Amino acid sequence: MAIPYPHFNPVTSEKPAMEVLSSSPVVLTQDELKRIAAYRAVEMVESGMVVGLGTGSTAKHAVDRIAELLHKGKLKKIIGIPTSTKTHEQALSLGIPLSDLDSHPVLDIAIDGADEVDPNLNLVKGRGGSLLREKMVEGVCKKFVVIVDESKLVKYIGGSGLAMPVEIVPFCWKFTAKRLQELFEYAGCVAKLRTFASANEMENGGLPSVTDNGNYVVDLYFTRDIGDLKAASDAILRLAGVVEHGMFLDMATTVIVAGDRGGRCLVSLASDYMIREDDSPRILISSPSRRLESWNGSIAVELISIPISIAIEAKRKDGQYVTAAIAL
Repeated sequence: MAIPYPHFNPVTSEKPAMEVLSSSPVVLTQDELKRIAAYRAVEMVESGMVVGLGTGSTAKHAVDRIAELLHKGKLKKIIGIPTSTKTHEQALSLGIPLSDLDSHPVLDIAIDGADEVDPNLNLVKGRGGSLLREKMVEGVCKKFVVIVDESKLVKYIGGSGLAMPVEIVPFCWKFTAKRLQELFEYAGCVAKLRTFASANEMENGGLPSVTDNGNYVVDLYFTRDIGDLKAASDAILRLAGVVEHGMFLDMATTVIVAGDRGGRCLVSLASDYMIREDDSPRILISSPSRRLESWNGSIAVELISIPISIAIEAKRKDGQYVTAAIAL
């Protein structure tokens, strides 16, 4: 499959000159970078899709954009499946038709942010407290598109020094938190109950933060790599009192990363759409002088300031050859 060169003139065979980058580039805020990534991700949404609507500051931009395109008639017959009460309220106020997993057990696509992304596209999510519902919705999507800014890229899960959340039942939460901390003692783990506090409650450390499901959240902080993530996941889930954790392993199919000078599209090799007999997808890129690099279990495409189209031709597990196109 050939992809047309952006703005390529087939009559004169002239290709556009590279856009000259300013020596004094505009510095974008973190929220502006989030919006850029969110808008790129929404370009993958098509009319008639059932869409998982993520939670958090980045996903909020995607929900806003989907609503805008619906109102303009550029998207039609979209059904949204929200991952939290907050997202449900936002989508409802914007007029996005909503449903649930009972009615739609398989989703076409989900778009959400992440708190950390490692080189294998494993994620930490749920610092906003919606990890259980996010994992339920995003675990049944054909495509799971993650939108982040560059600050979320880490060498290993927990590498940002920020929390990896675990949702637990309120009953004897101190007991559960202690067991979680002991489980990862080798990684210098500190377990803290997530709280929120008003001015009058500060002296007592605040009240426990309660999830949409009526549970508490214990935040785990690591000073060292926790190692085998699947083993860590299994160990956490075996603890009585644990509901779910915030590691999203082997779930993301695409990660859109926005940066000051452009961005990257990271495509998971573990995706059904990326499996060939030799495990090497065929990448077709139309853009001048772009650099294609490998980032462990993913393919990373460097983007600077001009549009790029990427097509991944791959053999699916069911034997069908498909081409997944991403316009960025």
